[in-house]
Amino acid sequence: MEGKVIKHDSGATSSELNEDWNDLPFAGLVAAARRFYFGRQKHGRFKWKRGNSEFAEMRLSHALRHAALFAETRKQEDLDALLCNFMMVAWYRMYKGYLIEERNSIQHSEKK
Repeated sequence: MEGKVIKHDSGATSSELNEDWNDLPFAGLVAAARRFYFGRQKHGRFKWKRGNSEFAEMRLSHALRHAALFAETRKQEDLDALLCNFMMVAWYRMYKGYLIEERNSIQHSEKK
């Protein structure tokens, strides 16, 4: 079990959380849930969890595509898809170890 143990005045103990779950915006969770529901209707429940590292990379590409589309069109469906795909990317990174290796940023240099 991770995190330090916190003892409450009542004598109960719990592990300290290193995330702030109280600050997650409900609207963002609803948007992602809407897209997960859409995906479940189309592909089946939790089939996205069967993906390999190539599938995880595709989630990242899809997220970036929907980010660009949302920036241009401001359509809710693109925002939903963006959040949903980034949530899958986070899941793959945390639980499967995909998309773990960090890359250096691309350095552009001027040629003389």
